[in-house]
Amino acid sequence: MTVPSLGYADPCYAASLAEFGTIRRLPASGGAVVVRPLPTGGDADAIGPYPVFDCLDWSALATDVDGLRGELVSLVIVTDPFADDADAAVRAAGADLLRPYKPHFVVDLATPPDEIGRPSRRRTAERALDGLDVAATSGSAADPQEWVRLYEHVVRRHAVTGIAAFSATSLAAQLALPGAELLTARHRGELVAAQLCLRRGGVVHSHLAASSPEGYRLRAMHGLDLFALGHFAVSARWFDFGGGSGGPDDGLADYKRSWSTGTRQTWLGGWVLDRAAYERAAGPAAIDTAGYFPRYRDGSRPGPR
Repeated sequence: MTVPSLGYADPCYAASLAEFGTIRRLPASGGAVVVRPLPTGGDADAIGPYPVFDCLDWSALATDVDGLRGELVSLVIVTDPFADDADAAVRAAGADLLRPYKPHFVVDLATPPDEIGRPSRRRTAERALDGLDVAATSGSAADPQEWVRLYEHVVRRHAVTGIAAFSATSLAAQLALPGAELLTARHRGELVAAQLCLRRGGVVHSHLAASSPEGYRLRAMHGLDLFALGHFAVSARWFDFGGGSGGPDDGLADYKRSWSTGTRQTWLGGWVLDRAAYERAAGPAAIDTAGYFPRYRDGSRPGPR
């Protein structure tokens, strides 16, 4: 029997983040959240899995949120960009905060191949591919230690901390998810770039990507991204390069934009589930719909992907 590929909605994806808190399944919607103690101790709050929250039945999210009221102080999630009407579901669940978050740069794989990507980006990718051996394999067949070593370059180069740093245990668990594929680029036998992709239906998410110093020199990720678009075009409709702030100094967002045929919006949803406990942690009248949520964790920042 084939196990369905659920991408970020797979409970095993949430389980791969268990070292960052207690995984709490949401029985009505089929999603999961990560429960964490508050910095001040005693109480706990929850956050959706990084980088996005997805579930099997968004219409049932309100039932799950109601079940958390009074038990946790707050909940915050970033919605999957391909979850239709996710903002409406968050609103219907009584969110105290709902605002647009980072747009995700996506490719409609039905677009003719020569119309995808800036011409200059495609030329760079084609030149890079000339010196690379690229391949796609199921994540379960990949060497987790090799992938972990490569991802460590990302962590060091970008000083990634927190949940986005992903431990060796977490990375190995994500490789084993149903439908996970690891795309690799090798130069003279050495792994210089790789990309872990997760799939749900006709959508493929570029979950994580990493290059070695030699991979950066060879611009191997350019070539690997071009390979990925051709590889998935035969079996999927959408390829999600991930989000970005889109600011003038966001080079990673500019790179993703250079491949994309459009964007899909994500939404930041936040709930105060125990107002008295929230005010004890953050102070009275502390719900700021324009600022950081929850306020008592202000100063923490997610990673770059």
